[in-house]
Amino acid sequence: MFLPFLAAASVAAAFAQVGAMSVKIAFLTSALNAMVLIAIALAVYTIWISRRA
Repeated sequence: MFLPFLAAASVAAAFAQVGAMSVKIAFLTSALNAMVLIAIALAVYTIWISRRA
């Protein structure tokens, strides 16, 4: 009786870890995309300022 409960609990814990890792990867990917966009915007702004002067 206890062994099936233990197996189900371990499977649920594994799925929870996979879900948490998926959320963490999605957050890090969106943060990386935001940093790339900020770097591109800063590069364009720097070129625009240097050409304007």
